[in-house]
Amino acid sequence: KMLLEGSFHDLERTLDKEREVWQQRLGQKEQELLNIRSQMFTQLVDYENLLDVKLALDMEINAYRKMLEAEEQRLQLTPSPSQHSAIPRTPLPLSRQLRGKKRKHEGASGSHATQHGSVSVAGVDMDGKYIRLKNNSET
Repeated sequence: KMLLEGSFHDLERTLDKEREVWQQRLGQKEQELLNIRSQMFTQLVDYENLLDVKLALDMEINAYRKMLEAEEQRLQLTPSPSQHSAIPRTPLPLSRQLRGKKRKHEGASGSHATQHGSVSVAGVDMDGKYIRLKNNSET
């Protein structure tokens, strides 16, 4: 009977040690889950911030594109090449990026209503929010 009770107490101690080991492992897993959730939240916040920046830049690009189109219509220029085709996904070689395409006036030459030097850039916001133009002519 003493032998059985001794074995019983040994088994209880072994069971308690195993329970402690499993509790420690469970605590480690819970900590890992908290760390992973924290990283996911941080990445989500970063993603949302980047998405906000992308949307702001898209709006700014669209505004500049509309200004360019209005100027092209006002000066009777052919539309810029980016309006004819989609923007390429692969970057162009540097030699092709530096070369611009000349645009031609549409309609009769000499009948456009531009005055060279009548508009100048008076100021540029360093954050890219605005450009201040100055009309140097009386018209």
